[in-house]
Amino acid sequence: MKKIIGISFVTVAMLLCLLPAANAEVVVDEVNSWNVDWKASGIEYINDEVWFIDSRSNCCVNANDPAVYILDTFDGSYAFQHQTWDVPMHDLAWDGNSLWMDGPSTGTIYEMDISTGLELSTIASPAIGSTGLTHDGTTLWSTTGYSEGVQDRQIRKYESGVWIDMFASPNAEAETPHGLAWHDGYLWTTTFSVSNSKSTLYQIDPSDGSVISSFTTPSESYIHDLVWGGGYLWVTSSWTVAGGVQSQIYQLEVTGVPTASDPIDYYCDDDHDYYISSIVSGSCSGIGCRPIGCGTAAGSDCDDGDPVINPDTLWYEDSDGDGYGNPTVAYVQCTQPVGPPDYVLDNSDYDDSDPNIGLPIKITGATTSYHFTLQAAYDYSSNGDIIRIIAESFTEDLSIDIIKSVVFSGGYDGAFDTNIGNTMLNGDINVSNGTLTIENFILQQ
Repeated sequence: MKKIIGISFVTVAMLLCLLPAANAEVVVDEVNSWNVDWKASGIEYINDEVWFIDSRSNCCVNANDPAVYILDTFDGSYAFQHQTWDVPMHDLAWDGNSLWMDGPSTGTIYEMDISTGLELSTIASPAIGSTGLTHDGTTLWSTTGYSEGVQDRQIRKYESGVWIDMFASPNAEAETPHGLAWHDGYLWTTTFSVSNSKSTLYQIDPSDGSVISSFTTPSESYIHDLVWGGGYLWVTSSWTVAGGVQSQIYQLEVTGVPTASDPIDYYCDDDHDYYISSIVSGSCSGIGCRPIGCGTAAGSDCDDGDPVINPDTLWYEDSDGDGYGNPTVAYVQCTQPVGPPDYVLDNSDYDDSDPNIGLPIKITGATTSYHFTLQAAYDYSSNGDIIRIIAESFTEDLSIDIIKSVVFSGGYDGAFDTNIGNTMLNGDINVSNGTLTIENFILQQ
């Protein structure tokens, strides 16, 4: 709870951040792992085999050529398949017929025939510095961590010959995406940050970027790429060692991952105050089933049925318990603070030390009401009303422009019972319609 004293106004800005869904319980078990003597980067599962690529130059087979390999999951050996045209590749994607690979240094994505190793076609990467690539059976997706040295943590889709920005990668303000996979209608990516020695894997709804589930990896170094295949999740990881880089390929068994048929809780902003509800708004099953604007991450709005109540609501101290708050002392929080003293949404108490003194203006007539300014009282009043005003100074200009007759009776005490002097007005009174009678007033300009 944050206290503000002497406030005048507060400007509110919202940052919506997609975080892991609270209703997903994922369990990860390491089945096997294999060491690779150089930097294993992209990985794919093709025809029941694990393919991976070394992203360094001068790696192993012929000088200065990175290459593609198949891992033997029985003995941990790996068999050379094809070199990659003198271009260090980073990510792999299999479309069912061809192997796609991303060359971040060239800004080009290459299509390879896996039987011959021949280049079939190329397309431009969405940005220099792409860090993930996958194919959903129809088209390519890519993720980017940096573009020409600038943070560019976006996930993009290739449609009609162009890359389209779909949404930011998960937790983009703090973590860099690395690797991309498609599995059972969902996107998967990993992220890492310098403050965390492990990578986080995210399951993403491709319709809006909402995170369905997430979990950390067993590796103490960050994940380069990932792929689902044969009932397992396969990831490549690497870390720096004396004289170079050491890599590892992990075979992971993952249970508890939500499927498209599982109900997923979602959170909305039903009161349209730009804050997502902290309480579940509903649940549904199926990719993209949530209402527009609703996500899988709980927000911070404790009352999504009232646009006035949100994390930046100002609660004003009401020391005298008269229901009117002190405009100069307030707490900023979603829920109403527990007293004593009391806290209210009103901020119009003229004297918060006396319960008999609240708003400085009282209308007596057919109905009784209280107001903070002379203009507000005049506008609210009806024909024949007497407007009683405490013996204090007001600074405002008045516009008397309604066909009615009212009386401004000044000089009252805080209870509006006794006349103790005069009311001072610093401003102009402009009369264009109706009649205004003033009593016990001193007018200054």
